[in-house]
Amino acid sequence: MQNQEARCRILLIEDNSGDALLTQRAINKLSPPLPIVTHVTTMEQALVALSQGTFSIILTDLDLPDSSGRETYQRLLLAAGDIPIIILWGSQDEITLQEALAMGVRDYLEKGAFTSSDLSRVLRLARG
Repeated sequence: MQNQEARCRILLIEDNSGDALLTQRAINKLSPPLPIVTHVTTMEQALVALSQGTFSIILTDLDLPDSSGRETYQRLLLAAGDIPIIILWGSQDEITLQEALAMGVRDYLEKGAFTSSDLSRVLRLARG
């Protein structure tokens, strides 16, 4: 059995259940060992999860019920330390996305348009 500690641990921050399901489906198509996913729907839940667990990577929407746009990535950058952050980009404006990348967000995936191979590539690059 695969060592749980060696597996990638993803913090998925997404309040839209349909988008979260699409992301989980892409994760489930990755090559084994599959990542361990913790799914939360708010910034507050994300901050609690980050304080209580160790994650390899963060996949996040920018528009959450309790945080949006610039505020979301700024709060995550402060809380995440050196954990790579990947934006699940949907309807946010291009300027916000470019600002996030310039501030230290590693990459982005376009919601509804990325495949499991896109996700695999981003996870591999983000983890270095």
